[in-house]
Amino acid sequence: MSQSFSCIAIDDDPLFLKNYEVAFHGFKWLQLLESFEQPIKAATAIIKLKPDVIFLDLEMPHIEGDDLLNWLAPKFSQLAYQPKVILVSSFVGLSSIKHPLITAYFNKQDFIADTELEAQLKQVIAS
Repeated sequence: MSQSFSCIAIDDDPLFLKNYEVAFHGFKWLQLLESFEQPIKAATAIIKLKPDVIFLDLEMPHIEGDDLLNWLAPKFSQLAYQPKVILVSSFVGLSSIKHPLITAYFNKQDFIADTELEAQLKQVIAS
């Protein structure tokens, strides 16, 4: 893949954020700009940095991932900006969460253990 993409990761679990860094380190086509434990700080960075992809946890204290998307959606429209949003969560009914900005869903356990992760992400992000 010759095209490269930028991304931001948002998760209240600092150890899982570390997983993003480790996983993406070997992906030359995907640059992790920043990772955030606090969704509100992430929202500000998203508007400023405009990453191509947002990896977002669903269940976080203070604001859920889908609530953050609801807050960001009008700002994306104003900026004519449409990132790909990938939900990564342990939530059992993950794929039942519907939002027009969500591009794909990954279970956290699968995300960590999947040997085909890079190929799957390329397929989702490049489409």
